[in-house]
Amino acid sequence: MQKYWKSAWNKLDVVIVLTSDLEMILSYIVSGGVSFLKLFRVFRALRPLKIASAKMPGLKILVRTAEKSFKPLCNTMVLVTAAAGILGLFMMQLMAGQMNYCTDASVWTKPQCVGVDEDGVQREWLRPYVNFDNIGQALFAQLILATQDNWPAHMLSAADISGAYTGPSNDQSIYLSVFYMISVIAMAMVVINMVVGVFVDAYQEALTEKEASEEEQGGPKVAALKEKDMPDLFEDPPARSLRGALFFIVRHKRFDQFIALAISANVLAMTIESYKRHRWQSSFDEVSNMFFALVFGAECIVKIMALRTRRYLADGWNKFDFFLVMISYLGYLMDALETIISIDENTLRVLRMLRILRILRALRLIRSFEGLRKVMQTLAQSASACANLVSMLILVFFMYAVVLNNFFGALCVAGDEAQPGKLGVTCLFTPTDQMLDPHAHFQGVGIAVYTLFRIATGDAWGDVMASTTLQQPRDQAWSFTLRPRDPISDDAWSMYVDLLGPPVNETQKTVKARDVAVKALTNWYALVEGREEEAGWPTPKGDGENFLQLARLVLPNCLTDDEAKHLQDHGVADCAVPGDYHSSGPLQCTATCGHMPILVYIAFYSFFAVAAFVLFQLVIGVLIDIYIKVGEVSEHPPPCPGCEELSVKMLKRMQRRWFFNACAKARTGIEVPVVRNTTGYGSSNRVAPAPPTVTSVTHAPHVNTAGVKVIE
Repeated sequence: MQKYWKSAWNKLDVVIVLTSDLEMILSYIVSGGVSFLKLFRVFRALRPLKIASAKMPGLKILVRTAEKSFKPLCNTMVLVTAAAGILGLFMMQLMAGQMNYCTDASVWTKPQCVGVDEDGVQREWLRPYVNFDNIGQALFAQLILATQDNWPAHMLSAADISGAYTGPSNDQSIYLSVFYMISVIAMAMVVINMVVGVFVDAYQEALTEKEASEEEQGGPKVAALKEKDMPDLFEDPPARSLRGALFFIVRHKRFDQFIALAISANVLAMTIESYKRHRWQSSFDEVSNMFFALVFGAECIVKIMALRTRRYLADGWNKFDFFLVMISYLGYLMDALETIISIDENTLRVLRMLRILRILRALRLIRSFEGLRKVMQTLAQSASACANLVSMLILVFFMYAVVLNNFFGALCVAGDEAQPGKLGVTCLFTPTDQMLDPHAHFQGVGIAVYTLFRIATGDAWGDVMASTTLQQPRDQAWSFTLRPRDPISDDAWSMYVDLLGPPVNETQKTVKARDVAVKALTNWYALVEGREEEAGWPTPKGDGENFLQLARLVLPNCLTDDEAKHLQDHGVADCAVPGDYHSSGPLQCTATCGHMPILVYIAFYSFFAVAAFVLFQLVIGVLIDIYIKVGEVSEHPPPCPGCEELSVKMLKRMQRRWFFNACAKARTGIEVPVVRNTTGYGSSNRVAPAPPTVTSVTHAPHVNTAGVKVIE
């Protein structure tokens, strides 16, 4: 039992089972069940990670890195919070209570921001969601600045501060922008980047533990070197021949420099391209493309003549060069055939698009620069580790997508209010500037994953979070108490009497806000029914606008579950899913309000910390570690991989290869017999030295023979 509880994975299994059983039992006892317990099902997504971490060493290292970074990350976050608190307190002294504005742009002072505006909308004295009115908002503002989420707009809103009882005035407090810049530098460029160091250190420690564990178990398992692992042995052509001269040319350093210069010139020539090109640009592009196609085509021909086809294609870079050359000549061939025979227009369009691939010639420069080669090797070797990180990211994104879909799936998206009939009624109460973006919401798991990716990259995630905290108005801007719906306001009562006449047996104190909304929506729909195709829906030609304004006055911002159900029961709202799909049919209307800000902050902050500060920083740690290793390998090549067990046949081949290369480097002055060519390349006879007999492993240079076991 104690051994079972030592594993964190086993504890997770127990939590999943208990919450599932508890939710199932309560669903029979309590009407409708306890829905929040269903959220624990999302932790089942972590169970594949348990199996994968045991079977995939790379993923296990990443999981171990996340575990090891937890404690130092907590220490770092304490430092981050302290720095954010100090900066926040300082900016509170300058801006607390002064970042305000009236919803009616024509009103500048707070005493005048009362009643309704010209459109019948209730005036409110508000503040931007990024402000410094209290320490909680100050910490939130510092986090927004640390992630650089639209920080210039927030800085400019502070620069327009004019006072506690007046609205914004252009550049009235421009000096405050300096403090925003200080916050960005301190938080985004210094403190937050310390997190990168934490994960690099944790990753190195996890690798060290892995290597120590392997040494205790007898060292890492390396597959024995097989004959197929050895590269093919090619003969150099005779020096006194045409092929030998070509071989000397293509292997010369000057030839590589000339090709690198041609590639650079080709890239510069491509920069002449522009939209709506001039005639000289088209002529220059045609001539330059033909010239470089001839140069690179000649390079391929010379190399094939010097190396022969098999040796030429043994190099991956040569294959890449040959592919680009063939694409270029294929384009010219299609142009020629177009003038002779009729070719399908779609086929021509596809083939012409292949010309775009010539830009890939720029990648050939990597071959000429050691630093670029090191970067490419780093990217290639990090592919498996990055694949493991992507797997972890997918799990994290899926978990949060399910959770946020349950929490915020009913929030209104821009455009929902314009649905036909009564389908968009519940969203008519939400201000348009508080609706979620059509490309960033949580109404489905798929779009939620996309939205989370935007949040993880810091793309306007503060706006998304602000929309999810939408609630009915509060008594005061800093109050936690929601303003009651009943009794309705004086402005709402006055409009109610003007539109519907003096009510019978009702007063301002006895009438219910939801009942007023039902009457207003009933009259609105009577005016606009069947006019969905007209411009301006849901108020075509302005008809019914006054009734909608009355409904919004009595139920401002959003609807609760009870209010949405009340409207649906009275037939003025419809939440059915239209169509003939498997999910179509009647559906209970739910709240369009968000959740308590503290819950929203926990959900978004935790995701941003895990996704942006943990997993994305792990990518940096992995790349840095592999880049360092690539540099060490290039400076100090490792011993022959897989040489723990070598056969005599393999050692003889290595000896022959060494001797052949040594003689190739010292051609002059060596007298060697003429032997029969058995490889099928070059002339029928070749000049080559007879390799000496292999007598021991130590005769093969460049091979670390420590621990080598010779197999007869």
